[in-house]
Amino acid sequence: MARRACLDQGVRPPVAMHRRTRRRRSAYDCWMDVSALLAVFLVVFISFVITPENLCSRGALIDLFSSAHSMLALHAIREDALQVVVTRDRRLFLGTHEVVPEQLPHELREGWRAGAENRAYLMVDSRARYGDVKPAVNEIRLSGVYELSFLTSPVRSQQAGSQSIATGPSEYEGGSR
Repeated sequence: MARRACLDQGVRPPVAMHRRTRRRRSAYDCWMDVSALLAVFLVVFISFVITPENLCSRGALIDLFSSAHSMLALHAIREDALQVVVTRDRRLFLGTHEVVPEQLPHELREGWRAGAENRAYLMVDSRARYGDVKPAVNEIRLSGVYELSFLTSPVRSQQAGSQSIATGPSEYEGGSR
């Protein structure tokens, strides 16, 4: 109001009037706290990263076998776990580094002495041949580790609307024979 009166009279308003009006203006702080959203994204990211399919992605990329009776092996994801990976191109990894099959018993003994449990977790590519896996299993036994676990991925369950398998001849379509 005072400013308008000054402008109507043709007089320039004083500097103090400008300072007062600047102080009276409300400052809107429009921002959103995204820390809760970040926490949700972090949980989702961790749940996707720690899956049996991604356990071996540190050393070699493989496709694990699928098994209907697979069980969760929480000790396999520990940092000091003895994870042996056999790829389809006959390469052998212990953890994240590649080893020669003749060095595997020595490396496993060193890991066992460093505090790892006396169990090896074997991850085999689904396209690898049995002839590639057998030498790895023999070398693991030579190291003194007798507890060996094969890591597999679980088979997806069937949908509720899927058809059951016929068990007898009377259940086939077309009636009895």
